[in-house]
Amino acid sequence: MTVTGQVPLIETTQAVVSSSIRQSEVVQLPILNRSLASMMTLLPGAREVAATGSHGHAASYVSFAGNTGRSFNMYVDGVDNKEDQDGGTLIVYSLEGIEEFRSLGAGFPAEYGKGSTVVVLATKSGTNSFHGTGFGFGRNASMVSTDYFSKPENGGLGKQPFKRLQFGGSAGGPIVKDRAWYFGSVERIAQDFQLPRSSQIISELNYLLPLNVGVKVGPAIPQPFRDLLSQAKINAQLSQNNSVFFRVASQRGHVDNAASGIANNRGLLTCTGCEVLARNDETLAAASGGWTSIINPTTVNEFRLQYEYYLHDDIAPDICGAYPFSSCLLGRLIFPSVSVGVNNTYPHWYNEEHKWQFKDDFSKQMGSHAFKFGGEYVKLPVFYANLNTPGGITFRDDPSVIVNNTNGHLSSGCFRRPASCRR
Repeated sequence: MTVTGQVPLIETTQAVVSSSIRQSEVVQLPILNRSLASMMTLLPGAREVAATGSHGHAASYVSFAGNTGRSFNMYVDGVDNKEDQDGGTLIVYSLEGIEEFRSLGAGFPAEYGKGSTVVVLATKSGTNSFHGTGFGFGRNASMVSTDYFSKPENGGLGKQPFKRLQFGGSAGGPIVKDRAWYFGSVERIAQDFQLPRSSQIISELNYLLPLNVGVKVGPAIPQPFRDLLSQAKINAQLSQNNSVFFRVASQRGHVDNAASGIANNRGLLTCTGCEVLARNDETLAAASGGWTSIINPTTVNEFRLQYEYYLHDDIAPDICGAYPFSSCLLGRLIFPSVSVGVNNTYPHWYNEEHKWQFKDDFSKQMGSHAFKFGGEYVKLPVFYANLNTPGGITFRDDPSVIVNNTNGHLSSGCFRRPASCRR
């Protein structure tokens, strides 16, 4: 007996605009930074955008159909993977642990609500045969083009050092043949990067040296990045009609000197004795499980539950506690082209989330008609924040204009508290 099949040219059973990336593409396609966000940009209409807000280095901000990059929602094995304060993904999964994923645009079912676009991702499971993988990727400065600000013709001091290592592996196999299986993966990312400064910013920072507030001026700002991704999953076939799974995943990492709005203009202040002016530190974890029951040949019930934890902490040196208020204030000098200083007077600015999710979907096939019903309960996350800025001094001109008094102003600066400077 020969069985043949053909993919129809037009999908007539659904009105969903979707596209997918299969497991073979996830494993084999070459990607520069080999990340989930980079892989998602291969989907039609998707592009990666810079992370903003307080989410930090872990966010996968991908714009679908021109949106901001925060408004899509991701489901992993049927449960949420979205950071609820700033958007983007909660945990970034290693490509070693991803089976496939697809995006759903206009017309997706109600069960995938809460976003303009939905990304549905399935993680790998073990099989009756043992399989393992190992990988290692590396890049250095010789494979990176010279930054604009590092070029001598633009006032730079030449190419800055760069090194990126990405390595890890996975393993999966049977616990009990035909009944239970396991799978796990781990990935380590270590990147050493220098954000170069322009000659103008270096000259402006030199004006702060006589103030004796611990300013350290150099050609670049070190921004080391470390990340550890891990996940483990167990699947079990309890009976012919009942299957369950349990999965845990985590992400632990940090990036130094990458404060939003400061490092972008390459004027981040570094000081003697505090090479790390701001550390963006994140701890993320998720534990989820599911039970699929085939009640009869036309009826299926799927139950999912999940707990997610997210801690984002911006850590700054407590220089305001060690020095008088005036010294701390001088660390917040803001020129038109450069902004320097600590983010806050206390060493921590953090937000924390705890999220519980319970979800059940009931499917019924009645002749040529398919029905699906369901419900979902989510316990809203809890946020904590500690923020207290010392204020600052804002100048309407750069230091060379102020010193030479070429603008005709009697006063070139004004005191500014966190609200605004009205002069």
